[in-house]
Amino acid sequence: IGNGGFGGTGGAGGSGGGHGGAGGNGSLVSIGGAGGAGGASVNGAGGNGGNGGADGLLLGNGGAGGAGGSSINGVGGDGGTGGQALLIGNGGNGGNPGTGVGLGHTGAGGRAGVVLGVDGFNAPASTSPLHNLQQQVLKAIDAPVQAVTGRPLFANGVPGAAGTGQPGGDGGWLLGDGGAGGSGGSGLPGGAGGTGGFAGAPGNGGAGGNSTTGNGGVGGAGGTAPADNGGTGGAGGLTTAPGAAGGAGGAGGPSGLFSYGGTGGAGGTAFG
Repeated sequence: IGNGGFGGTGGAGGSGGGHGGAGGNGSLVSIGGAGGAGGASVNGAGGNGGNGGADGLLLGNGGAGGAGGSSINGVGGDGGTGGQALLIGNGGNGGNPGTGVGLGHTGAGGRAGVVLGVDGFNAPASTSPLHNLQQQVLKAIDAPVQAVTGRPLFANGVPGAAGTGQPGGDGGWLLGDGGAGGSGGSGLPGGAGGTGGFAGAPGNGGAGGNSTTGNGGVGGAGGTAPADNGGTGGAGGLTTAPGAAGGAGGAGGPSGLFSYGGTGGAGGTAFG
């Protein structure tokens, strides 16, 4: 019944960021691990985010795709693909694109379980009429719950937009995963990960923004969920300014019941 492990964050580099690791798959009743974020870069492309793991065979959500790494003089990395759900569970959210001279691509969201669940953020359109009907019914149920409580019942929280430092949205009360925090603007903090639902996972914190004039931005804090480990903190932003420091990694999120606190984010690299 254990959840899949999170993928590791790719390392920062002068000529290209490392790719994030893939999240582990769930077993029977468990959540797929989130993919690791891509590493930041100075001149080359940011690393691609890792793909989220698939959920357990019976129950659980697919893991979120990792965010693409940012770059100062190159293009941002692509976000990872969200993991698939099988029977009951949401698809994992697609990972945010990395920022840079040009944005990377947003990762595709994972497909929901065939019995119950909502597709992950940025999931491709389905050609199945039955699946589309399922999604329409669940959205109709979610809408009034969100209007009254500020959170849906089933759906995942929406990730914070890349380059804004926005926090990730809170997931549905029952199944939803928290959205990942958005990466920070130049030298600014990343957003905090959203809160997951009863059977959901927390969002990971967004990476701090890179800087050419001062310190790198601080990574966003990982989110929390009632029955899961805390979310991973975002990586600190890198800097190329002489004498400046890379950003501090974000704090890991608080643990849920019978769980562990989240892993703190990696500190940013100083190239100045």
